[in-house]
Amino acid sequence: MVGSGRRTYKNAPLSAAASALMVGAPQRRDMGYDTTSLDDVESVLPDDAGGLWFLKEPLDTEHVALSVLDLEPGVSGKEHSHDGQEEVYLVVEGGVEFDVGGEAVALDEGEALRVDADTTRQVHNGDERSRLVVAGAPRDAA
Repeated sequence: MVGSGRRTYKNAPLSAAASALMVGAPQRRDMGYDTTSLDDVESVLPDDAGGLWFLKEPLDTEHVALSVLDLEPGVSGKEHSHDGQEEVYLVVEGGVEFDVGGEAVALDEGEALRVDADTTRQVHNGDERSRLVVAGAPRDAA
């Protein structure tokens, strides 16, 4: 599934300051909800890699981090883990392969993967552009 000639972008941050993300997203906090659009948020990845949009700050969420990740063919994400935040990756377009704690996990369109906070993960895209929705939140111990 994953082609050779992977390009890895290790300098892309996994979180960013709200000021770097906000471009003018409309806020509706006084109405009990917030809205945003990918057009209102700047990607933190270079265009040749795809795009990564962090939506937590524009949506003013307290616990849930939500991101959209587009990967161009042959691109790999940054190997990482999180302190206290599990993540769920949903493939909405294309197909990817993850290295999760040393094990390869392939996901096709419509499939999802949950990863514990302290487990190392890295996504690798194959020969077609892929899009993932990523949700992260602290896992309650109770």
